[in-house]
Amino acid sequence: GAADAVMLTLGTGIGSAIVCDGRLLRGAHGFAGEVGHTIFQRAGRPSPRTGVDGILEEYVSARGLAARARETVSMASGAASLLAAIEPQALTSKDVFEAAAKGDALAMELVHDTADILGVACINLIRVLDTAHIIIGGGLAAAGDPLFDAVREAFRRHHWTLSEPTCSIVPAKLGTDAGLIGAATLARPLT
Repeated sequence: GAADAVMLTLGTGIGSAIVCDGRLLRGAHGFAGEVGHTIFQRAGRPSPRTGVDGILEEYVSARGLAARARETVSMASGAASLLAAIEPQALTSKDVFEAAAKGDALAMELVHDTADILGVACINLIRVLDTAHIIIGGGLAAAGDPLFDAVREAFRRHHWTLSEPTCSIVPAKLGTDAGLIGAATLARPLT
């Protein structure tokens, strides 16, 4: 394992963990690492579950991407998109990535925006934590190279010119089970 890393799990929401100097950062009240609940945009997308608008997970979680896709499709009535053929409540982030892979312009724009926002979030994480690695797992990470390549490009584009980027952005080796395995590890008594 890495001595300094941030893990993001992009699924229904955003789960996260911060490892600093080889130790899990828990914070004064046990809530350190709530990256998904950081405010990305003031007065942004509503988050009725939290009561705080504009949080990151409303933009880049699988649920957030699907919601943005539904809104974009409904506002682009008449525009040709593979996403328009899908029943709105059935539309998923996987559908967005599949349509983007087929060259659907609307889906490609959604993927680009998602990657750009996630790239900015990664920049913010390294500015605060100076971490060596950002590991991304969860259902959205299953999109693979199209997502990771775009996030890395956004990261490079938004990185300052004071030095070259040295933080790696990589998929979780344990895939969608990474969060579950991490939680089980924490629950195990330390001997």
